[in-house]
Amino acid sequence: MAGLYSVDDILKMSISNVSELILKHCNFSNDEIKDLILRTEHNYANGKVTMYRNLVKSYTGTFNREVFNLLVKHMLKETFGSDLEYPMLLLEKSTGLDDDDKKEWFKYASQLSGSNSSMKFVMGFVETDSKKFGMDISQKPWNGLFPLSLLQYVNFNEEALRLIALGLDTLTDSEKMEWYEYAVKHVHEFNMRGFITGYEGNTEEILTDYFENYTEGYPDLKVRIAKHPNAPKKVKMEMFRITKDIEFLPPQARNYFDF
Repeated sequence: MAGLYSVDDILKMSISNVSELILKHCNFSNDEIKDLILRTEHNYANGKVTMYRNLVKSYTGTFNREVFNLLVKHMLKETFGSDLEYPMLLLEKSTGLDDDDKKEWFKYASQLSGSNSSMKFVMGFVETDSKKFGMDISQKPWNGLFPLSLLQYVNFNEEALRLIALGLDTLTDSEKMEWYEYAVKHVHEFNMRGFITGYEGNTEEILTDYFENYTEGYPDLKVRIAKHPNAPKKVKMEMFRITKDIEFLPPQARNYFDF
């Protein structure tokens, strides 16, 4: 049934004043919403995002993936604020999405607000909401994407480490190495250090690479890596050479050294 207002009617109004109530009475189809977005995306800089948000909040139908991606592009990508209600509503009201659509949504939703809100959003979404949208941290591609986001946007702690392990534990050693090579270039060094020493699933290859390339000037970090349960013999022997601490030697070799 046709609504009280057409797309043309909306465009004759002051865009920033197009309220939820007005949009609720439009009964737009997805094609009409697409038309509205395409006709406003390059104009109305001060009001279009407010209108898009009002549209998402008031819409009683279901957005298709084409409209979903337009709204991600123009409502999330171009906007920063503290209200994370809108990206969640957009996801909840959309259908027919594939993993690439959801990945793009998550990328911008996780960056949408200030650091504290981003941390709460990423932790909360990964912990409680992701599975109902088919975004399970134990399944590809989320088993790599979510751990990376947790390291990027959450202050490293035991709860974050627990969630990270849920994803990375499902990867093969070669997949972990590929993931690590990307993460080490895109994650703040403080969080990366906590991850390297705290995640028990780190492989010998990962520990060796970090030890050799990212610990210069951090002797305590070298020690913590050498004490990791998966620390390779090469790393332990290097720490023995530096510290002369027999703790880094195999148990059967310790009796041969008396300092």
